[in-house]
Amino acid sequence: MTGQQSPGTTGEPSYDSRRQVVYWRLLARLFDHEEQAALESASLAVVEDIGLPPTLLDPQASVDSVVQRHPELAAEFDGLMVPEPEEDADGGRTAGEADADAAADTRDRAAEVRRAALVSKVLLNVFHSPPGTVTAGQLSRWQSDAGWLERALGCGPGNCAAGAPEGRERVRPARAAEAGRPISAGSSRRSDRHSAPSRPDSSNGCACARCSPTPSSPGS
Repeated sequence: MTGQQSPGTTGEPSYDSRRQVVYWRLLARLFDHEEQAALESASLAVVEDIGLPPTLLDPQASVDSVVQRHPELAAEFDGLMVPEPEEDADGGRTAGEADADAAADTRDRAAEVRRAALVSKVLLNVFHSPPGTVTAGQLSRWQSDAGWLERALGCGPGNCAAGAPEGRERVRPARAAEAGRPISAGSSRRSDRHSAPSRPDSSNGCACARCSPTPSSPGS
């Protein structure tokens, strides 16, 4: 018997179905400002059934306000989206033991539904853009929610946005020179193409040094 409830025996949706409902609602709210009544009511039933406050479904309620009303949730938001460390390939177990564990399916599916609801709250508050002009109060609330997203990702304040991962940074040569960063030879060659001032070429209108004709020296 697995850890997942059987809809046929309990009359209730399975844990997988509940988690899917929560995530489908998240996607619907991110890409459409109009509420989907069926998804909203189904998500409300899921949240209430797992013992979480319905305010988790309100995009206008900041994570701060939810935590102030329910302080016990603060610890659950911290590191919420940090992957759990994976075991070794064999984990020191025999193949038969690994197969037995896989067949038993010991995942805590109820906890997965709860985690999905909390993750949806953080992501919706940060990435959902309300229509109209953003007020100062909305900006302040968004900054607070972005801080909770960093905590959920296991980052300190401002650390997630401190810089791009190594090898992914894209800085124009001029900006790199201003910042005192080394410029690669390839970047230098590309930047030199249009760096020298020159007169326009009458043939194609380009003003770069490469396209402009070289002036002849006196006496040549």
